[in-house]
Order: sequence, then structure tokens, then C-alpha cells
Amino acid sequence: MVHSPVIQFVDDDGNLLDSLVRQVKRSRPDWIVHKNQTPENALEAFRSRGADIVVTDFCMPGMDGLDLVSKMQALNPNIHTRFIMLTGSGDYSTAMTAINQLNISRFHSKPFSCNELIVEIEACLKLIEEDGSQSYELQEITMGDMCAPVFILDDSARLIYSNQAADALFQQGDVFSFGNDKVCRINDSTYRKQFEDSLKLVFNGNCDRPIWLRLEVSANRLPVGMVLQPKIMSNGRRVVSILLSPSQKDAHVSLQAIQVVFQLSTAEARIVLALINGLPLAEAASASGVALSSARTYLKRAYQKTGTSSQAELVASICATTGNLLPTSR
Repeated sequence: MVHSPVIQFVDDDGNLLDSLVRQVKRSRPDWIVHKNQTPENALEAFRSRGADIVVTDFCMPGMDGLDLVSKMQALNPNIHTRFIMLTGSGDYSTAMTAINQLNISRFHSKPFSCNELIVEIEACLKLIEEDGSQSYELQEITMGDMCAPVFILDDSARLIYSNQAADALFQQGDVFSFGNDKVCRINDSTYRKQFEDSLKLVFNGNCDRPIWLRLEVSANRLPVGMVLQPKIMSNGRRVVSILLSPSQKDAHVSLQAIQVVFQLSTAEARIVLALINGLPLAEAASASGVALSSARTYLKRAYQKTGTSSQAELVASICATTGNLLPTSR
């Protein structure tokens, strides 16, 4: 899936900002464009959703463009976001010194041509693409070595990446549908609100642990386990990775699948796997070579990471979600 780039414009001149955003949207309708008239609002927006390109004015009241970029970069030193600075100021020497220190990609003086700015934005996007960091990160997030459907939604619930198994599922059209806006929707109204509410929890920043859902496909009422895993990408953008797995009584649950899906440590995953295999906690501790007190600690952490509160719920959620996720050759 092609990633729709996120462009954030920041300028205290409301008329210029509105005109600029309007022209960019008209010229590049596939771009996701956000605007902020104050640097404080821009910083908060960047904190919650991130951006691929930030185009900001240099001279703004309260916090200038250099301070804004510095604060954005401080949120995540590893961000791949590229910054373009606009200014009407003649103090180029001070600006250029700071810009070099902050690794700002482009520097434009006002007035400027919108078409020229678009060319500069596209050049920055190409640098990001060539760097390959986002492509690699998306593949890591989607756990590409799994044979289960896995896909990623952005903070507007739009599809930005999917593996081959997910693509095959989407073509069937039994569970999900996508309009021209690429927004992901569950077809069955029974589960639609639960799914939408779960996405809101993730994108509002109110949940940083996996959310487990169980649903049945309308066509054949096949039980399906779903894990929504909140992620924050290197550009600060909040996304959710979604994994699906048919629930089968004879599904094979592997240690590796438990670790990958729920981000459990090896010790935690061993205790959980022993419980899935029917051992009481004391025997699970002995089989894992740890003290019972340690096993209780690992179990408590597993509850927190999986969003469950009992052994029965823990076992049910993991069996419904991680069974048969990895290729049989592994």
C-alpha cells in the first residue's frame, strides 16, 4: 500500500495559511494536509499525530519556527520528519546557523510560489523514501514473517499498509470494507461501534497496550480474534497495527507468536504457554524453571500487556489470536 504523506503547515498569518493549504490540497489531493496558526497548537498536533513534512514560518509570536522545530525534534530524536522554514526576515545569518544545527532541509523567503514549495516538499518526500526508514518500519510493525492478515491504519482509520494475507482478506469483503477515502470499516454492524471505540482509544492516546476483540464473520459466523496494537512511528505519527486470526480449538500456539503479538518477554511467554497447555501456575513455574513468586509477577505483567484480568481470559484471548500465525516451517 502507498503511504499518503502527511504535511503540516504552521504560520501565524491566517490568510496566507488558508491560501497555501487550499492550493496544496488542490494540486496534491492525495496528500494529508494539516494546518496550525500557532506554534503551540502545532507542537501539540505533531505530538499526537506526527508528520512527514513540517512547513513552518520563522517569525511567530511566543515561539519562533526554530524553537518549534527544536521541540518537535526533541519529542523523538529519531524522527524522519523533514522541515522547511519560511521567513520574511532579513536576518539570514542567524537563521542559517540555527537551521544547520537543527538539520532543516529547506529555507525559503517570502513571498514564494506555491508551486515551488510543492516541488521542495516532493524533494523532501523523496529523501524520506530513499532513506527507507519508514518502509522498513512499516514492515517491522506488520510482522511480515506471519501468515495471518496484518495491516496498519493511520489516525484517521485509513489504510496505509497491509501484508499479502490482509490483501486477500480485503478482496473477499467478508469482514472489512474501504471507501474511496480508504477508511477502514467493519461490515457487521454488531461489532462496528466496538471497533470504532477501540480505534478512538488508541488515537486519542488513551491506550498504549494491545486491545483484543472477538467477532464473527457474517458469511459463516467464523470466530475471529483481533489484536489492535498501538504504535508510534519514527515521525511521531500514531498508528495502529491490526492482526487477525481464526479461532480454532486445535490451533497451535507458539512461544514466538505470543512474544511477537503481545510483546511479552521470553519468561512471560513461557508461563503463558504453560498455562495454555493446561498446567496450574505452580507447575508452570516449575516447568519454566522459576520460583512461584516470579511466575506470579510474570503473569501479572502478561495481564497488563494483553489487557486481560484472569487466567481464563488470558488463555482465551491468546489462543484466539496467535494460533497458526506463523508458517508451519518455523
